[in-house]
Amino acid sequence: MRIGVVATVETTPPRWWPLDGTLAADFPHRRYMRSGVPVSADTAFSVGRASEIAADDSLGKWHWFVADEPAITDRGLFVSPASTNHIADTRFSSAVPGVVGADAVLPVGWAFTSPTGLTWEILGIGADDGYGLAFVDVRLSGTNASGSTVYPQVRFADGLSLGAPGTDFTLSSWVTEVTAPAPPQNRPVLQMIVRRSGGSSYTYPGITIATAARARWSRVHQIGANFADELAVETACIQQNVLDSESVDVSFRLAGMQFEDRAAPTAPIRTDGVSQSRASQTLAAHLPAGTHDVTVDRDGASSLVFPGLSGSAALPATGEWFVIGLNARPSP
Repeated sequence: MRIGVVATVETTPPRWWPLDGTLAADFPHRRYMRSGVPVSADTAFSVGRASEIAADDSLGKWHWFVADEPAITDRGLFVSPASTNHIADTRFSSAVPGVVGADAVLPVGWAFTSPTGLTWEILGIGADDGYGLAFVDVRLSGTNASGSTVYPQVRFADGLSLGAPGTDFTLSSWVTEVTAPAPPQNRPVLQMIVRRSGGSSYTYPGITIATAARARWSRVHQIGANFADELAVETACIQQNVLDSESVDVSFRLAGMQFEDRAAPTAPIRTDGVSQSRASQTLAAHLPAGTHDVTVDRDGASSLVFPGLSGSAALPATGEWFVIGLNARPSP
């Protein structure tokens, strides 16, 4: 009779934090440590934010996080500044597909201009374009019978108020051409038209949607950059140029339209009939007893170092970036 003895060896996961670390967070891999022991996320840190937030992953898909939920993807912990999207309906909850001017129901705040011989249609609406954003497919078709070049528009919002002179504002949208027009002059243009105090309009130089592939396009301007008496945005729109007697049949997908009082576009803010805001965010490291020097490692940006912190230490959560890691060591 043979009796076998099986030896077992208890192993522990390899230490991934610095040898002298007192608190550590590896956000892309969702690993956390406090006082040399692996801990849960809420033991290591916390965020405060009174609204939902969107954060994208390494494949470009947006994920949505409820208020106070850490926005963590495989890129890290996402931090984005407070902002407001003034375009009222980017979820298209009120819209119904159909021919504009006939059976289509438009999203709240939207309008279409249809010169003679040309027709806009809402082809379809969806909750996810494959990248986490609601979308609408629109089509422009027909032959221009107006006798001159025309500029039919999909208008996201009319009469948006502007701030004081010197304030920046940004219009952005993801655009995908479903059927690309043949002539280059028919590429759509992301455009803003501003109303002046005397009643005249000023059209800011637009940005041509230069590729049929999905991309986010944006145009930034400053109030008063051209005229000191700019009062409001007459319209924020996608505009299609059509020559006299020219026939056109083009459709494109719009997602994540955003108009912000900022100098650059930020993460998408969903709206559902009225403008919506993303709240400012706080980030706190839950440090052990004593004082610590804390390093915040950011994706694509320099690390930030904060010496002499203790307790639940508040860390800057301004700007827009991913926090890859957070490491604390005892202060000298």
